[in-house]
Amino acid sequence: MVSPFVPCLGWGLNTELQFAPAPLLLQLSEFLANAHPRWYPYFLFLARTGLRLGESLAVEVSDVCFDERVIVVNKAYSRGILQTPKDGESRDVDLSLQLAEVLKAMIAERRARCFAMGESDACASISDRKWRSYEPCAHITGD
Repeated sequence: MVSPFVPCLGWGLNTELQFAPAPLLLQLSEFLANAHPRWYPYFLFLARTGLRLGESLAVEVSDVCFDERVIVVNKAYSRGILQTPKDGESRDVDLSLQLAEVLKAMIAERRARCFAMGESDACASISDRKWRSYEPCAHITGD
């Protein structure tokens, strides 16, 4: 079952967290339970982060810092062009434990698949669009 806080519902006018009503949580849980295994991580990613679609398509594995449990959102696709996010600012989005575990498993599976297919590049994109090398937290450590 998905936790009651769903970031895509946003913040209230009084800046208190908004919690999803029970029927919405049940619908989300049912949707995720019936999602194709290949797309489950991405759908969970969308639900747990609340990112805009263009931002979610631009997130690469190197933008995810598992140690600090954050996702750095610093780019987005708009009309097929990679650019800065809509608000022009980079921001950190919390990475839930549930999503972190799912993403780690997905990355391991993709690496195994790349290796089996003889591809030297590891996975890069969360959305499975194009894979590049994995450099964890490079944007945070400055490496």
